[in-house]
Amino acid sequence: MLARVVTNTRRRDHITPVLADMHWLLVRYQTEYKAALIIFKALSTQQMQYLSELIHHYDAPIQL
Repeated sequence: MLARVVTNTRRRDHITPVLADMHWLLVRYQTEYKAALIIFKALSTQQMQYLSELIHHYDAPIQL
């Protein structure tokens, strides 16, 4: 992994603290973040009209 090379971390050391220090995300979280960011931009701005037309707001019913 590139983070190990950049930080000179041994293979047996835990990588999670190294990634946190470098502000890097795991690939799974990168894709979730990117998808959430695209959806947010499509809903809050009019930059991506082709996407905002496909996204519908969902209001969950309030349970008392």
